[in-house]
Amino acid sequence: MAHIQQELEGLLAEKRVDALKLFDSTFTSSPDHVAAFCHMIRPYHLLWECEVRADSLDRHLLGMMKQAGCVYINVGLETACKRVQAKTAKNISTGQVEQCLLWCREVAIKTKVFMIFGHAGQTFDECKQDIAYINTNRGLIDFFATTVGLRVYPGTPLETMLKKNRLMPADFSWATYKAPLTNLLLFEPGNVFILDQPGLNFLRLFLVILLLAKQKTITSGAYILKMLTLNARIYLDRLFSCAIHFQHRMTRLFAR
Repeated sequence: MAHIQQELEGLLAEKRVDALKLFDSTFTSSPDHVAAFCHMIRPYHLLWECEVRADSLDRHLLGMMKQAGCVYINVGLETACKRVQAKTAKNISTGQVEQCLLWCREVAIKTKVFMIFGHAGQTFDECKQDIAYINTNRGLIDFFATTVGLRVYPGTPLETMLKKNRLMPADFSWATYKAPLTNLLLFEPGNVFILDQPGLNFLRLFLVILLLAKQKTITSGAYILKMLTLNARIYLDRLFSCAIHFQHRMTRLFAR
């Protein structure tokens, strides 16, 4: 804990800080670690936000965090569908998440719940069921962080599972991979692999975005506008690069 306090002191020496966000998805896995952190940070009178697992929380721990300045927690549910939950191997149930949210209401800590649409093997109807779950639980959850399209990253167990089940191309290589323009439908401007599967392709995932926007449980309009602008710029950059590449090839062809 001493090195965390040293880092905090260094940050406070450089600028005024009123609030912090802790990027540690297993922050609450050790109650002793949480207790030590709360004891350390409380004298600074800072507000803070953290990521938690619902199966590592209890009412007492949340009360301790609240007294130390915690005002916001992020918890991953990913999906409310039991069939899909079983496939993710996360071992966290909807009931555990909802109990955590109820405790947060009791101690006045705001909540953000992460949801992913497009899990391997998930159907479009199951996506609509998750959308209905979000709508039903508006009063329990302050903010939904929704990701539409399953992102896959190099070296992850998810990548291994998808390759084993032939949900990624047999000749796939990260060294040569270039993201398709269809990524832009899902507000993903980076060179990221997004799972495209039968019954839940990019167009259906984009429809999920429209359904979320319709019931106003997706992110803010300002953020969507920003992403659309960024995506449009990236699209134009790619078209320009393709045109330059084509011109270069034609020049070499006619120079022979």
